[in-house]
Amino acid sequence: MKDYDENDIRYQHAKRQVERLSRFYRHLFIYIVVNILIVFYNCKHLDPGESYFQFKNFFTATLWGIGW
Repeated sequence: MKDYDENDIRYQHAKRQVERLSRFYRHLFIYIVVNILIVFYNCKHLDPGESYFQFKNFFTATLWGIGW
C-alpha cells in the first residue's frame, strides 16, 4: 500500500529535488575522478625541477568548475 499520491504537488516537487541532487552528485563524482586522472598525468609528465603549480595544470579543473 502506497502512503503517497504520485499526483500530489509536494511529491512531484520532492521527486524533482531528489533527481537534481542525484545529477549534481553524479556530476561531482565525474568531475573529481577526471581531475584526479589529469593530476596524475600532469605529475608524470613534469620535467625535472618543474613545479606542478602552473595554470596549465589547473586549466581543466578551473574552467569546468566555473562552468558548472
